[in-house]
Amino acid sequence: LYPKALSIWTNALAGQQWAVLLEHREFDALRRLAHDIKGTGAYFGYPYLTEIGRVMQEAADSKDSASLKSHYAELADYLWRLSA
Repeated sequence: LYPKALSIWTNALAGQQWAVLLEHREFDALRRLAHDIKGTGAYFGYPYLTEIGRVMQEAADSKDSASLKSHYAELADYLWRLSA
């Protein structure tokens, strides 16, 4: 999978939907999205996605909104650089 395609897929998966879910404190849905990001990284050989997905999944499990926001910003920056 090309980095640009991966970026498009991941942004479609987690883009604005992530912010809405976080605003409404939908931690179960956020956990599922983080799990999908983690799995995508593992499947396509992007260890950073696997790791940040794992960390975000743990943050969702502990209902840590601040950590979720911070790591989502890191993820968005990584995807932007990946697609450039």
